[in-house]
Amino acid sequence: MVTGILFETDCKNKLIVANRENVLKLLGYTDIVDEHVKELVIDLIQLSKANINPWGGFVLKQINKVVVPEGKIYIDDLFFEVNKTIAAQLRKAEYLAFFICTIGNSIERTSKEYLSKGDLLEGYIFDLIGSESAENLAEVVHQEVMEYAQSGGLQISNRYSPGYCNWDVSEQFKLFSLFPSEQIKIKLTDSALMNPIKSVSGIIGIGRDLKFKPYSCKLCSDEKCIYRNKK
Repeated sequence: MVTGILFETDCKNKLIVANRENVLKLLGYTDIVDEHVKELVIDLIQLSKANINPWGGFVLKQINKVVVPEGKIYIDDLFFEVNKTIAAQLRKAEYLAFFICTIGNSIERTSKEYLSKGDLLEGYIFDLIGSESAENLAEVVHQEVMEYAQSGGLQISNRYSPGYCNWDVSEQFKLFSLFPSEQIKIKLTDSALMNPIKSVSGIIGIGRDLKFKPYSCKLCSDEKCIYRNKK
């Protein structure tokens, strides 16, 4: 197994660009879509392509032990308090892939420019496009991890991020400590928020007997998640 990799992803990668239908669903549209909004989404997605500057990476670490009742995973001289829900999903993992990725801060700046000019709908849609694109980039990283795992005859889990399933966001500091600070393009604020904002971090389990399990919103307490019950 490789111990880690940092990489940049082609910004023209179609897998990263937000999907029109997903953005419309996030706006609350299902069957009948306002034509003006539909055209606006199409135009803003096209504009977003020049505002996406994707970067990401992951580091692989061998797991010492997973203690499900305590919700803890031990790695080297660190332990991550991921909560019982996540620990249970990763109890058969042998390695963890710690990942970070970002689409940069250009979309965030452009969204704020729209809002400052009073173009509230454009600003809101562009922000949603940024969030969708960041999640798509996380999926690209997930696929990279899967390829590395499968090359060694191993399976992977779903990905889990600090802030979800009651995993305290302050654990970001431990996660980021595993990466060379001089190389990464994401910084943490004192409150453990990522900058650029359109960034994703988390863990992916790897192991021989591990099974990929889809997300279940019933397991998550984040009622404000914009993706809740939508994917």
